Amino acid sequence: MELQTIREVSKQFGISTRTLRYYEQIGLISPVKKEDFAYRTYDADTVTRLGQIVILHKLRIPLRQIAEILKSDSAKAAIEILEHSLSEIDEEITSLSTIRSIIEVFIQKLNLNTAKFALPDDEFTWHYRFADGRQNEFQGKENH
Repeated sequence: MELQTIREVSKQFGISTRTLRYYEQIGLISPVKKEDFAYRTYDADTVTRLGQIVILHKLRIPLRQIAEILKSDSAKAAIEILEHSLSEIDEEITSLSTIRSIIEVFIQKLNLNTAKFALPDDEFTWHYRFADGRQNEFQGKENH
C-alpha cells in the first residue's frame, strides 16, 4: 500500500483532518515524512492503527484509554478498559430504563386526565442517582 495523504485518510474514516492532527499531537498516530511532499502522509500501519482508534472511540472508549490499549503488549489493559466500559454502559442502561419508566407514567397520567401537562409533584418523589453521587432514582407511590 502506498502512502495516503491526510485528506484521503480523513475521507476514508469520515473524520476531519483536524482530528487527525489532534491524534498526532497526543501521540496516537504519526505521519510519515515524504521528501518533496508538503502534505502529511500515512503508511499502511498507521492507517490500520487509525482504524482501531476510530472503532474504539465509536465504542465510547476515551482517547487516553485508547492510548493505553495501543501501548500495551498484552490484552490485559484492553480487557480491563473494555470491562469498565461495559460497567458504565450497564449503569447508563439502568438510568435510561428509569427515564423510560418516568415517561411512561407521564403518558399514563396524561391519558387519564387529558388535561394540560403538569408534573405530578404531590403523588411522586423524584430522586436521581448519577455517577457523581447525585440522586437519579425514580420512586413513586405507584409501581410501574
